[in-house]
Amino acid sequence: MKSRAEGIVIYKQKIRDAMWLIKVLTLDHGLQSFWYRPKKGIRPLNALEEISFVSAGDQREQLHWMKEVEILVPHHQIESHPVKAATALFMQEILYRLLQENDPHPPLFYFLKEVIEQLEQEGDIALIHFVFLLGLMRSMGCCPVAPHDQPDWFGMRQGEFGRGTPPIEHIGKSNHQLEAWLALLKGDWAKLKEKPITNADRRMLLKSMVDYLFIHQHKVNAIQSLDIYYELFHA
Repeated sequence: MKSRAEGIVIYKQKIRDAMWLIKVLTLDHGLQSFWYRPKKGIRPLNALEEISFVSAGDQREQLHWMKEVEILVPHHQIESHPVKAATALFMQEILYRLLQENDPHPPLFYFLKEVIEQLEQEGDIALIHFVFLLGLMRSMGCCPVAPHDQPDWFGMRQGEFGRGTPPIEHIGKSNHQLEAWLALLKGDWAKLKEKPITNADRRMLLKSMVDYLFIHQHKVNAIQSLDIYYELFHA
């Protein structure tokens, strides 16, 4: 039995010779795993590539084979641009550790398509980490709501802003993180560009956003690619 589908490559692992285990986020079925053997002379798939493929196999088989693969959006910029490649690695690791098998999520699929295509295009990507994480929060239903008044803190486990005595795990006014969180949630990108945050504050902001995502998805944050990114590019 064959069925054609579109998907985004989330993870790949070489098993032996030219045989790969591929995890793909599909529109209709969420994250799924497949066996894949590229034809001779065809390069392996890259993470975050958007593909069309045929799923072939017996219903009794746990994993089907991925065949007749077509790359819909080749990655030229991402493969040749070191910072974009590091950004893609960061996005791929976040998705691999957060997504569940067979959990359809069309809004997330369409959002990822848009962000990955934006990363592939020429242009400013200085804030794309934040765009990605914020969109992921919204797609997964755990995005905080920006308050109308000026808060004193943001509670990481509560997912709420407040005033007065803060909870133990919180982001306060001692650095620019709280201000940056509010600007992100309000979509005030101009403010972030007009008043660029320091590299140290950017790192803390990214870490706090990743920590928040993992807390509210009940996962352990074991992300390594962000540290690699900063080590390589001294961000």
